Amino acid sequence: MDDANRRQWRVAGMDCASCVAKVTRAVERLPGVSAVEVNLMAERLALDLAPDASAETVERQVAALGYTATPLPAGDRRRDGHGHAAPGRAHDRAHDRAGHDHTGHDHTGHDHAGHDHAGRDREAHDHAAHDHAGHDHAGHDHAGHDHGGGQGIAHSHGGHEDDPADAGKPWWRTGKAMLVWTLGGLVGAAYLLSLALPAAHQWLFVAATLVALLPFGRRAVALARAGSPFSIETLMCVAALGALVIGAAEEAAIVVLLFALGELLENVAAGRARAGIRALARLMPRTALRLGPDGAAETVPSERLR
Repeated sequence: MDDANRRQWRVAGMDCASCVAKVTRAVERLPGVSAVEVNLMAERLALDLAPDASAETVERQVAALGYTATPLPAGDRRRDGHGHAAPGRAHDRAHDRAGHDHTGHDHTGHDHAGHDHAGRDREAHDHAAHDHAGHDHAGHDHAGHDHGGGQGIAHSHGGHEDDPADAGKPWWRTGKAMLVWTLGGLVGAAYLLSLALPAAHQWLFVAATLVALLPFGRRAVALARAGSPFSIETLMCVAALGALVIGAAEEAAIVVLLFALGELLENVAAGRARAGIRALARLMPRTALRLGPDGAAETVPSERLR
């Protein structure tokens, strides 16, 4: 398909290779969808969408799995980590001019995330050749400034968490953390009530387990429908229900709580790994001095070096 049918989303909530497999398998089953590519560290979903297929269907399928799919605009040229770039003509027209004079050009807050020069005249846009007199770079964010050879993982989200709704929040206030605190409170309440009502001890923990299983059970059903019947969510639900059947309701509630805690820790670890990779990408030099056969030094973009 041509570039007009290539669509991209940022998928929040993926924190392991299993998540990538779930999203890939679920989206590939949709009619009119082909060439599905999912990148974990870049949090990108890219695919070819047939003209008669709906992007909303893709987003609903991803949401049913417990992830958040945010469509990237047509002008967003940030790469998906596999070398695909969406058109960015408006941004290119603004910058792709030989001898672009930046004198007095105020870049305060100017975000170059996703700025792609792939296939462009890089010499014309070489910042080393620009006149930057009076060029204010305060707040000028070059994180993720893609010049054709860069990876989409260099895109910086400025401390954002996986879920866009959690942007700017510390990890203990994110959605997954709130779930852990809620389940912890539920199990704690069941324990305290069992002290006051010892005869109802078993039933209190049965109720706590069933309520705690609701979000994971819904996700397990959605994954089964999407082609992943033996997901970790399904196995955890089976284990908890099995514990209820044999009369170990208290242990069942603890299993669900520990599973939610494990998901939170995995999410935090993945977020820190992404932050580390982005920090390394920001340290990568964008230009280099290349010596020609005559000994003359030439400033070139680093991705042109071989």
